[in-house]
Amino acid sequence: MPRNLFLPIFSNRSFRALAGVLFVASLATASSQTYTYNVSKGARPFIAEMRPNAVLVYPPPKDDVLSEWVPLPFSWNLYGSPVTGFFISDNGYITFDGTAVSSDPQNRALPSPDAPRSAIFAFWEDLHTESGFPQWSNEVRTLLWGTAPNRVFVIMWIGVVPHGVGFSSSNTLSFAIALHEGGDFEIIFVGGNTSVRCSAAIGVQNADGTIATQVPGSPDIPYPAVTADPSDDIGYRFTWSNTALDLGIYECSLPPTVTIGIPQTIRGTLKNFGSREITGFDIVYRVDGGPEFRDSVRGIRIGTNETLAFSHVSLWTPTEAGRFHDVLVTVGNVNGQGLDENPANDSTSMRIFTILGKSGEKHVLVEEFTGTWCGWCPDGSLQMQAIQSAVRQAVLVAIHAGGVDSMIAPEGANLASAFTPSYPQAMVDRVQFPGQSKVPINRSGNAWLSRTLERMQAATPVTVGIAPAYDPATRKVTVDVTVRFEDYVPPGEDLRLHVFIVEDRVVGTGPGWDQTNYYSNNSCFPTHPYYGESNPIVGFMHRHVLRASLTGVWGIPLQQEYSPGSTRTERFTKVLQRAWKEQDIVFVAFVGRHDSAITQRSVLNAAKAPLLVGTFVESSTPYSFQTGEIFPNPSHGTVFLPIETGSETRVRVEIFDAIGRLVTPVHDEILRPGHHLIQVPFAPSSYGMHWVRIESGDRITVKAVAITP
Repeated sequence: MPRNLFLPIFSNRSFRALAGVLFVASLATASSQTYTYNVSKGARPFIAEMRPNAVLVYPPPKDDVLSEWVPLPFSWNLYGSPVTGFFISDNGYITFDGTAVSSDPQNRALPSPDAPRSAIFAFWEDLHTESGFPQWSNEVRTLLWGTAPNRVFVIMWIGVVPHGVGFSSSNTLSFAIALHEGGDFEIIFVGGNTSVRCSAAIGVQNADGTIATQVPGSPDIPYPAVTADPSDDIGYRFTWSNTALDLGIYECSLPPTVTIGIPQTIRGTLKNFGSREITGFDIVYRVDGGPEFRDSVRGIRIGTNETLAFSHVSLWTPTEAGRFHDVLVTVGNVNGQGLDENPANDSTSMRIFTILGKSGEKHVLVEEFTGTWCGWCPDGSLQMQAIQSAVRQAVLVAIHAGGVDSMIAPEGANLASAFTPSYPQAMVDRVQFPGQSKVPINRSGNAWLSRTLERMQAATPVTVGIAPAYDPATRKVTVDVTVRFEDYVPPGEDLRLHVFIVEDRVVGTGPGWDQTNYYSNNSCFPTHPYYGESNPIVGFMHRHVLRASLTGVWGIPLQQEYSPGSTRTERFTKVLQRAWKEQDIVFVAFVGRHDSAITQRSVLNAAKAPLLVGTFVESSTPYSFQTGEIFPNPSHGTVFLPIETGSETRVRVEIFDAIGRLVTPVHDEILRPGHHLIQVPFAPSSYGMHWVRIESGDRITVKAVAITP
C-alpha cells in the first residue's frame, strides 16, 4: 500500500466523521444482514409538527419506568423480523420486547445481554421527567406523520433532564426516534445543552443482546451541540442492509474552485456498507472523460460500518481556467471480485471550476444587528469600534431592527426578518461559519473581530469602487459604482450588487434614540466601559446606521458571465432626507452571491466612500474638471480615477514612480461633459508608492496610490 495513502478515521473531526465509524459486534459480520447509517444535518418537517399535533404518551413525573404498550400504525421490521409495538422509557430508549420491564438505567456499551433488547437507543442515560413545569417540557409525545406508504411514526423526549441535576432551561435535552414506514429509522437530536453532566449510548441491538450497532464513543457520548434552531438538528438514519460485499464512496470532495497549475489531491472516505470485511479494492478517477488514474490497494481491513479515508497518489493539475471540469471517482475490484453487490454507491462525480488565482484587495463587510431597545447592544457598538480600529479594510454597517427604534430602515427590517438574529449579533461577509446554526454570530470571545480577520484572508475575484457626486442645493446624490472582475467566476452564478446609504454619528433624544444600557451599575460587569453610564444613555451616538438601500433588500443582478478584466458600472441617484447630516453620509457597496438558501449569500467584496470627501460638487456654473479619489487604494493592480467635466475638456493622465520617473502615459483625449471613470493599470511587478498626474488645461492634480503584492 502506498505510504500515507489510507488513514482510518477514528476522531470526532466533524459530525460527518463521527457518523462514519461505528462499533459493530463481531457476530454482526457473521450474518449477511446488518444495520448501516448515514448522518445529516438540518430540519425535519415532522419535528415541526410535534407541538401542534403530537399525542402525550405520559406526563411527568416519570423515573425509570416504561410507558404503556404503544402499537405501531404500520408494518415494520427490526433486525429483519416484524414487530408490532413498543414500550417507551424515560431513560431515552424504546424496546419492541413485549415482555420487557423497567431495567437498570446505567447505560453500557452494546451489544449487551444486560441492556434492553430489541431496542433502539436514542440517548440511553439515567434520565427522568419532572412535574410542575409548563407544557412542552419534561414529557414524551408521539406523532404519526405523512401518508402511506411513506408515513413516519415519531417518539420525542421533550425537555427531559439527567437524574439528580434538576430542571432548568439550561440542562434539558430534546431528542426523537422516527420510524419510517419503508423500514429505516432515524435518531434525531433537536435541542439541548452539552454542559449537563451525562453521557450516553446511541444505537440499536437485537432480541438476545448479541448483535448491535452503536455510534462510536458509546456509552460515553455527550449530548451533541445543537440549538433550538431546527437548521442544526442532527439525524442518524439507520438502514437494514442485506448485502455482504458493499464498499461505497461515503464522501468525496475537491474544493468547488481550484487554481490553474496547482496540483489537486483526489481524496475522500470509503465506507463498508456490507457484512463482509473488505481487504482490498481499486480507486480510480478520470477528468473530463480522459485517461484513468488507478490505485490498487491491498492488505487492509475495513469492518462493517467502518470507514477509511483515502488520498489518491496521482495528483490532478488543472490546465485550463475559466471552465468547469468533471471529475469521476470510482471504487471497484472489491476483494478482488470486481463489482460489489451494490454498484449504486460505487462512484461519485464532482464539477469543479478552474480560476487563475488572481484576487482583488479584500474588504470585509460587517453588519451589526442592533436597537435602541436592546440593553446589551452598547457592547455591540464597542465590538464594532474594535473592528474599525484593528482592520482598516472593514466596512461597517449597523442595522437597526426589532423593537422601538427611530433608525429602522425598511430594508434593515427585512434583513432582520430573513436572517433572524439575536441582539446584538453580527454578520461577517454574510458567511455561515462552521459550527454556527445561522449567519449572524454572537460577540463572545471577540468572535466578530476574529471572523473579520479570518475573512480578510479570503481571495476575491472582484474589486468594487464608488464615486459619489453631490449637489448641496438640491441634496441630490449621484453614485457611480464600478465592479471589476480580477478573475473568473463560474458562469451562471447569481452575483448581486448592493448599495447602502449609511449615516455615521447619529444622535437624538427620547424614545427610539436613547440607548438602553443593561451594563449600568450592573455588579456582574463592574469594569465594563458602560458600567458608569445611565440607563438609558441619553444622547447616545449611534455609528454606521443603515439609512436606505439603493438596490433593494437583495441587490440587483450583475451579468451572468464574468471574465478577468471585465467591468460594469451602475449609476444611482437619491435625494437625501433633510434629517440626514450630509457630512456624515457614507456609501457602502458590495457584491455578494444570491441563492435560494439564506445561508448561501456570502459577500465577495465590499467598498465604502464618504459623500463629501473627494467628490464633485455640481453647480450651474460651468467648470473645466474635478477629480475624485482613486480607488481601490492601496491596490494589487488596476485602479480607477473618477473625473467630472463641465465642458468638453482635454484630459491627460500619467503614472510616475516613487522618485518621479515617468512610468507610462495612461490617457490623453478630449472628454465630453459629464462623469467619467478612467482605468489606470499598473504592471504586476509595480509594487510601492506611485503618483498619478492628471492635467487639464492649466489645472494639474497629483494623487498618490500604493501598489501592493
